[in-house]
Amino acid sequence: MRELDNRLQRALVTASGETIAPADLGLSVGQALMPVLNDEKQQINELLRRFNGSVSQVAKSLGLSRQALYRKMERLGIVLERRPRE
Repeated sequence: MRELDNRLQRALVTASGETIAPADLGLSVGQALMPVLNDEKQQINELLRRFNGSVSQVAKSLGLSRQALYRKMERLGIVLERRPRE
C-alpha cells in the first residue's frame, strides 16, 4: 500500500503531461494497476480481520490517520460491518 502511495506521489511530481501515464508509475504499458489496488484492498481487509474491525489499529499499523484510511477504504469499496457492542 505504501508503495502505491509513493508511486502516485512521485508520479504527481515527475509526470511530464497533464495525466499520469503507466511509465510515470514505473509500470510498463501492458502492466495494469488493478493488481496493485487489489493487493491493497486485500491487505486492508486482512488487517481489519486481524484487529477485529478496529479502524484505529489498522490505520496505526499502516502509518495512516483514521480519516485517510476511511477515504482509502471508500475508494477501494471496502465496507466495514458495524457490530453492536455487547
